[in-house]
Amino acid sequence: MMSMKSPRLIILTFLPFLLLVVQISSFNLNLHQSSGAVNSAVKTRIDTRIATRIATSSSSTVLHAGFGKPSELPPNVKLSNDAVTNAFLKMLPPSQTKSTSLASIPPLNYRGVIATKPIKKGTPIISIPYTLAVDLGTESLDPIPPALHLKSLIESSAVDKRYVSVLPSSTSPDYSNLYSSWPSTSRSSLNWCHLESSRESFIERLPEPEDMYYVFLVTSRVLTVQDPEGRGRKLLIPYLDMCNHDEKSTHVLTGVAGEGGMLKVVAGKDVKVGEEITIRYGGGEEGVDEFLRDYGFDPGERGGYERFGRRVAREVKMGLNSRGGLREEERRQIRESLKVPGGGEVIEKIKREVGKVLDEIDGW
Repeated sequence: MMSMKSPRLIILTFLPFLLLVVQISSFNLNLHQSSGAVNSAVKTRIDTRIATRIATSSSSTVLHAGFGKPSELPPNVKLSNDAVTNAFLKMLPPSQTKSTSLASIPPLNYRGVIATKPIKKGTPIISIPYTLAVDLGTESLDPIPPALHLKSLIESSAVDKRYVSVLPSSTSPDYSNLYSSWPSTSRSSLNWCHLESSRESFIERLPEPEDMYYVFLVTSRVLTVQDPEGRGRKLLIPYLDMCNHDEKSTHVLTGVAGEGGMLKVVAGKDVKVGEEITIRYGGGEEGVDEFLRDYGFDPGERGGYERFGRRVAREVKMGLNSRGGLREEERRQIRESLKVPGGGEVIEKIKREVGKVLDEIDGW
């Protein structure tokens, strides 16, 4: 991510890669076991439960629901009706948009999937053929190979342009909120590798800065789905990957990555008209770190920012001990870099927590 011409003079960026490679459990989510589907982080940095309450409140926008009885949407939920979105929706099976659609959901007007008709528990809400998914192979743990494969597919027009057009861009605030895309001045706040001996191997495998956008797409949108042989395949699944996260979602993710396979979100409860369709990205208490890294928001009110900051600081302290201490100039540079603004709300919260713990380290 950074240009590293002299490993002995530059401290390796800690977060974007060390955690990305060593702690990549969210990249290994198993859709077949419903343990967690991944969506772009991008899509929710607010509590989706608030949006759900809004979406199920008073309504006034009338939809034609069939059988002579109109359905209504909340007045502040607007269906996405721009040319790019409409073109994308046309690439999906016609039956897919009969009971759901993309919408702009208040109060932050983020994009999500909502129900446009009542949906009964046990009914498939979303069903996407495997043939529409972008299959990035069976590579596990390391997101860099599938990211470079995705880059090649997109650049060669092997991925439907209508799908590419609705993916978050490299200039979107969602991308800038992830650690892998920090400005160099912000990234330097955590420029440390806890083992000197591992530094060169990390440097050798780092992608170019322009490739980090594709790493972002992989870590924030890819789902791992079992094929008929039981191997986990890394997939980008159009439309399904636009469902936002809600830790309390009861909807079930299932499917098979193979010929004739369907990738589904099945209703875990009755769904009302105007209700947002959310899924669980995975996680649990131990998954907070990965949420913060890959999706840019804390999945629950469990002090995730503080836990993550303290974890990073412990790793920094390990590195400090392994090298016998930092020179005064190195300490000063790290301290100064923590003061650099920018990178989004999440990054600022993490930097504050890291700074608090660094204050506790002897010699700082």
